[in-house]
Amino acid sequence: MKSILWLILLAPVLAAAQVKFEVQEFTGTVASIEQAWRFSYERLRMDVDGKPVSFLFYPNYGKFIVENVKIGDRISLRVKVNLTLRQRMKEMKPLEAEMIDRFSQERIVEIKIKESWTELSEQPFQGRAGGVLLEKKVVDIYKWKDKVSFIFNNGLIGHYSILSGTDLPVKDIRIGDVVSFTGYNEPVEGAVFPVPNVKAVYFFNRLQKESGKIKSYLYKQNGVCLGVVLQNEYKDFSVGFPSDYAAQVRNFLSGGREVDFYYLGFKIENQIMPPELHALVAGTDTLKIERLFFYGGEDVQHDHTAVEIKGAISRINRTNRGKIMSIMVGSDVYVEIDLITAEQLGQLIRRGNEVVITGDERIKKEGEVYQKDFRIITPRTIKVAGKEFIIK
Repeated sequence: MKSILWLILLAPVLAAAQVKFEVQEFTGTVASIEQAWRFSYERLRMDVDGKPVSFLFYPNYGKFIVENVKIGDRISLRVKVNLTLRQRMKEMKPLEAEMIDRFSQERIVEIKIKESWTELSEQPFQGRAGGVLLEKKVVDIYKWKDKVSFIFNNGLIGHYSILSGTDLPVKDIRIGDVVSFTGYNEPVEGAVFPVPNVKAVYFFNRLQKESGKIKSYLYKQNGVCLGVVLQNEYKDFSVGFPSDYAAQVRNFLSGGREVDFYYLGFKIENQIMPPELHALVAGTDTLKIERLFFYGGEDVQHDHTAVEIKGAISRINRTNRGKIMSIMVGSDVYVEIDLITAEQLGQLIRRGNEVVITGDERIKKEGEVYQKDFRIITPRTIKVAGKEFIIK
């Protein structure tokens, strides 16, 4: 919780468009080379004029750093210093060192070794591909500060830190346990790790496992399928998936067969969005959803085409509190209406009223399933009762 609180306090500084950086030079004695956010080494600690400082390097330089820098060496660095954060920290109470380690992202841009400067150029993060790893046996556990990494066979690592996981606990996981998880992978080329023979590293987000059969599908108010209810003799489970996975999920569950399903347990209370579904398994058949962290965004981004619609309002869809959410024009045109537009149109939205709507019609993506064969329109203008409204 402490780390999350500090992140909230620093978010305005980290996100500000006017953050100022400056390259500064430091000379001091190397204290350690260690982990920071990732499982790989990416932080160099030094003593500069009697004060501890630490700076990050890109993990792909890990082997270069370890081979050329030793504990106790006196070296010089040029570092991209976050002036904005350092100024802000003067106004704060202690724990500055911890905060700089975690949030400043001050990186080494050059290092002086044997009287020669070597540039550590900025490297794009190459480890954003997602993975779903099922039924992996924990063969060892590595712990360091507020992080724990689970070691599996064949050089596979699942790395968990306070800010990289979900609310699911990991403290109950023991050597010999079989677990499933999902997460982005971490670059390994050129990196150095605290254990040998590392082949792949994923940020560890534990998946829950249940078994059940199809009960029903979940549809968004616009009729787009983006979830399923699975049931067993004890409970019903609602889980969501990206809308363009609907056809695959429906095909997999056809026939009402029993399946094992794996999902990320994160859910915001009092919200209707179900937890993320990440895998279905039935016998030797497996369907994985390796698109990560789509919670709340299951209805994926679409291309659109410009259209003009004319016709009579046939239905008005409202929230439980009576707010207009959408209207139907004719039998197959679904028009999204946001709260501001609903208030703007007021009493003009009535069944039977003729409307002329210009806007953007959603192009159905391959793999999507609609509950009804609607045309889904996001309006730009609405003309009703002789008045035209521009939707921003």
